Amino acid sequence: LASDYIFTLKVLFNPYAQTNAFVSYLDFVEDVKVDADNPRKFTILSNKQYFLIKVNTGSMPILPEYLFDPEHLMANFSLVEMLAFLKEKPTAAQATLLEQFGKGFTGADYTSKLEFLRGSGPYRLVEWQPAQKIVLEKKKGWWGDSLAAKYPMLTAEPEKIIYRPIIDEASMLAELKSGALDVVSGLQANTFFDLKENTSVQEQFNLYTPPSLQYYFIALNGANPKLKDKRVRRALAHLVDVEEIIETVMQGLGERIHSPIHPQRPYFHEGLAFIPFSVAQAQALLEAAGWVDTNNDGIVDKIIDGERVNLSLTIKIRAGSDTGKNIAILFKENARKAGVKIEIEAHESSKLRTFVRQRDYEMAYRAWSLPETLDDLKQVWHTKSQLIPDGNNYVNFGNAASDELIEAIRTTINEKERNRLYRQIQEVIYEEQPYIFLFTPKERLVIHKRFQAQTSIKPPGYHESFFSLAQEEFVGN
Repeated sequence: LASDYIFTLKVLFNPYAQTNAFVSYLDFVEDVKVDADNPRKFTILSNKQYFLIKVNTGSMPILPEYLFDPEHLMANFSLVEMLAFLKEKPTAAQATLLEQFGKGFTGADYTSKLEFLRGSGPYRLVEWQPAQKIVLEKKKGWWGDSLAAKYPMLTAEPEKIIYRPIIDEASMLAELKSGALDVVSGLQANTFFDLKENTSVQEQFNLYTPPSLQYYFIALNGANPKLKDKRVRRALAHLVDVEEIIETVMQGLGERIHSPIHPQRPYFHEGLAFIPFSVAQAQALLEAAGWVDTNNDGIVDKIIDGERVNLSLTIKIRAGSDTGKNIAILFKENARKAGVKIEIEAHESSKLRTFVRQRDYEMAYRAWSLPETLDDLKQVWHTKSQLIPDGNNYVNFGNAASDELIEAIRTTINEKERNRLYRQIQEVIYEEQPYIFLFTPKERLVIHKRFQAQTSIKPPGYHESFFSLAQEEFVGN
């Protein structure tokens, strides 16, 4: 119902619902008016021109109000009142109700109990064994079947989908070869090429390398005293041999980047040069920033707040990621040549996310997935995203001028002018070096030949709901 759509927006704007990461994509909404004669028809009112207005308002997952708010706590607020909380704090009484809803919405029921984990899509969750498997079954009488020809994203071919998270790649390969797995993505590059040479694997599986709407980078915490100076951040960029990483770690399955814009975008800034690997240039920048080895211990140092500090930095990576580990090792070895000491810490994914979101890190190996539509840079690069707990600007980037550019991109409808602004913000990001930009990968995907499958530029590289059995599978059945 339209009321569920309005409820979803109210949840989004609830400061206690841990949904702040999505606010910037819908902060142009002014109100929603429901048609008096049709409870499923509504009109969205916007307070500005916004280049992704139709995409963002039309692609939200809808939360059913009856399920997520049985106590009708959010019914105490209109959407207009919720939107006002983006600019001013709620009163104590309002905050009590909002926080009560937020505790329930983010509590154990809605994060672990099957009866509460429901969506509006074609599948329902029927089994969840943490760290072992997730089982989805197609809903009986799925309404999207009759519309899938007109709206392909409503396609839902498989009757059941089973996901199995397997961290150990050797175990995963053994199960793949035994026939226990049908689809594998995200393989290490060298493993993928080994499979391409395996005759038995080639007989049973198709191997794909579609381009991916992702990019990898090393985040540099600009709020850290050691990393506040952009010359230090640029020096560190000179110590990462990206070409070697693509050639050796990725086995060539990657394309170098220098900004958060994918190289296939028409507004990718081709005029920016890649930062060359150069120990000498790194040393010169460090010396200009006041980092020199004064005690001959092999590590450059500097007086900060009255104390001599070594340029010793820790890079956090995801545990189990050979790619991340190998990149960090190469970085560590090259940095040592310039007098920079780097330690490597591996953490489980959720722990690593917590460190990054709480800004409790110095450097972190990370990745972003990109939209199929135009890039809205606000959530990651706007200074406002530094001020909210779930904001993704965790490198302390930006100022009033960069914010103004980002806002201008969002409200510029003319493509030529918008592309000019895109290139301009890329120049600012390039100059400030908040990330060490690495590469956009090609996906490493293995799919059993009994399926007709459709690969995708979006991670994980395929649309599982499009999978159907190949024609020969139906013979005799």
